[in-house]
Amino acid sequence: MDIKKVRTDWKGDPIYSGDEIITNVGPEGDTIKDDPKEIRKYILEELSGVAVVAND
Repeated sequence: MDIKKVRTDWKGDPIYSGDEIITNVGPEGDTIKDDPKEIRKYILEELSGVAVVAND
């Protein structure tokens, strides 16, 4: 199985085939790695100041 770069994440870092990802995140439809540290960093850096609304 060849491992190759398939896209870049929200920071411009490479994402390789086989990496678990989450797509269409945030208002700009970013891609992030499915890793709790990455998700937390994305929320703190990219979504600070963005309101989150949920309907019951």
